[in-house]
Amino acid sequence: MHVGIFADIEGSFGIWRMRQCRMGTREWQYGRACLTKDVNYVIQGAFDGGAEKVTVKDTHEVGFNCLINKLDTRARYIGGHYIKPSLFGKITDLDLVLYVAIHAASGTDGAFFPHTHYGIFSEVRLNGKRVCEMDIYGAYLGELGIPIGFVSGEEIAVKQALEALPWAKSVCVDKRKEIYTSGEKSIRYVKEGRALLQETAREALRHASRMQPLIIPGPLHFEATFRTRQLADKFCL
Repeated sequence: MHVGIFADIEGSFGIWRMRQCRMGTREWQYGRACLTKDVNYVIQGAFDGGAEKVTVKDTHEVGFNCLINKLDTRARYIGGHYIKPSLFGKITDLDLVLYVAIHAASGTDGAFFPHTHYGIFSEVRLNGKRVCEMDIYGAYLGELGIPIGFVSGEEIAVKQALEALPWAKSVCVDKRKEIYTSGEKSIRYVKEGRALLQETAREALRHASRMQPLIIPGPLHFEATFRTRQLADKFCL
């Protein structure tokens, strides 16, 4: 089985500040390390569950967030963007996708750094329902016959994802500052959380036959609210 591990960053264990997710900031290096550790635990879980091949696709911002020199060498790494959405690339031979460190949709109250393609949309709706990136990416992968079988991230983001992907295994990640600034208690939380990533990824592989590609039947009515008039004008060209 060829498993794809797709990586965002906001939903990583250890991250609680927006600037830890933003490319070019000093704290982004810390965020990259957090993400890479999460991904490595999921890689291990995938191999534990029977994966023969693992490909990591970096999907956050420009797509170069994982620390390649710290990544499990058994996995192939694909960085950078191809075309929008960012997960496009040579992925058609994947059997299953595990999506790490997801975030909630734009406009989600109380969520950590909620957005849908950051800087572009204030809200995206499909057939009247607000959708998150997992709806969009899941539907694209579904057209290729590839199911998403695992998600990790903030609880509200996971809940949104599971509305579209009810078969997926999941791990919720606390985003409160005090969870990561409490000494030994914080170290223990992160250690146990990453062990759960590994265990749940393994479980997803063992139940791969139950996972379904996300197919959204038509007709489809798409609505988008852009952050600026200029972005809306570009989209209409």
